[in-house]
Amino acid sequence: MGNIAFVSSKRNLDADRVSDDLDEINERRFGGFFNVFVPHDDAWDIGYADDKGEHQSLWYWHLESKRKIGGKHPRPNYLWVLWAWSVFQAELGAKWGGRISDEGVEGTWSPTETLERCTDLPTYMADHYSWMKDDHPHREQVLAEAVDQIERTLPKGLYRHAFPNPVAEMKDYVRETFATFGVDFKFEADDELTKYRRGKQLTMGELRALDDGAVVWLYIYYKESVRADSAYRIEERDGCWVFDDGSSFGADFVDEEGPDEDWATDEYSQVYAAVPDKQGAEQAVLLERMRDIVSPRHGALTEETIREMNEVAAAFARLDRSK
Repeated sequence: MGNIAFVSSKRNLDADRVSDDLDEINERRFGGFFNVFVPHDDAWDIGYADDKGEHQSLWYWHLESKRKIGGKHPRPNYLWVLWAWSVFQAELGAKWGGRISDEGVEGTWSPTETLERCTDLPTYMADHYSWMKDDHPHREQVLAEAVDQIERTLPKGLYRHAFPNPVAEMKDYVRETFATFGVDFKFEADDELTKYRRGKQLTMGELRALDDGAVVWLYIYYKESVRADSAYRIEERDGCWVFDDGSSFGADFVDEEGPDEDWATDEYSQVYAAVPDKQGAEQAVLLERMRDIVSPRHGALTEETIREMNEVAAAFARLDRSK
């Protein structure tokens, strides 16, 4: 690709309307995360506020002509920056019935095609690396480095917009994205977490006082369904707690810096104490025994395996009734 990309329209472009369009795209696709500044007529500086509240410019657009907007590719060229830039570019092209082009690539292409490849960050990532074939000698290394870059550089304010599920953490999408390349990433669940039950709800002060690796109970309700209701280990990262159970699912919880006596809750999540549970430990043992019984290595079911399964099920039911 070249250094300059363009959005061309069959209609004359109006700078004020373009400004309104950029604001609308920013709010709809990114929750208003980005800054859209107009340094002078017919130009736009798009960036974001860093942790110190200072504006970090990512790319700059201006009217090349009455029917064309142009600008250099964004810097830094992190994957999330390229994704956001592509979204703005394609959304703007779609609004004006235009086409997208690049000085380093022949021809033009439809904004609709780009939008389909930019629905979220994992989809963009899969498309971005689609040139890497199965037999590429450095494929897995390149993909692993890309995921590491996202984890290190993606601003917390973009998580809910970069990933389809606003409560899902990175590992879920690492696994799904890599699967498109035939790379199987597996995360083993932390069996120790099955030995806890939900306790009382925590205050923000109690949550802040916990050390990394402490176990809490996380409850998440999103889109009329329970997405999480189990024990997690926590780790504090830059004013945000990451919840991890060792599986492919995780979540994060932002510290809004409110009073210590506030409840540890946000729009989707509630954080509780996790209480050691003798019954939960016994259930974990039974579940592991059941998994062993139905393992493929045992082949077809026999009277003996059916008897063992019934014994485990009966034991599990007795524990459940004793709650």
